[in-house]
Amino acid sequence: MYTDADVDACAERLRSTDSTARALAADEATDGLSDWGHHSYTEPQARQITQALVDALAAESNGTARESIVNALAALVAWDLAPGHEVSRAISIPRPANHPVGEYWKDIEEWASRHEPRG
Repeated sequence: MYTDADVDACAERLRSTDSTARALAADEATDGLSDWGHHSYTEPQARQITQALVDALAAESNGTARESIVNALAALVAWDLAPGHEVSRAISIPRPANHPVGEYWKDIEEWASRHEPRG
């Protein structure tokens, strides 16, 4: 389990002015997710990390850091840990053509289309 202090520290590193620090924080943001059917985030922690990832993505210009951020966001989306409004905010962010993680973008967009509010 992540502690709230761990989540706070990761979110703070995602807001760093250093793109390398943001990339490492994004990689660390999903260390507690596993392929064995378990995750280590509480709902409020997942919300906080998702928001920090989307904020970082919106400001990121470094390709390597963007890739790490998108990978982390895709992992949270795959686990249904990312709040829908944050996913919608993420997919509204313009991304470069031929983005190296285009498949992850597609997965995120498909998740968002399945979770659109029905009214």
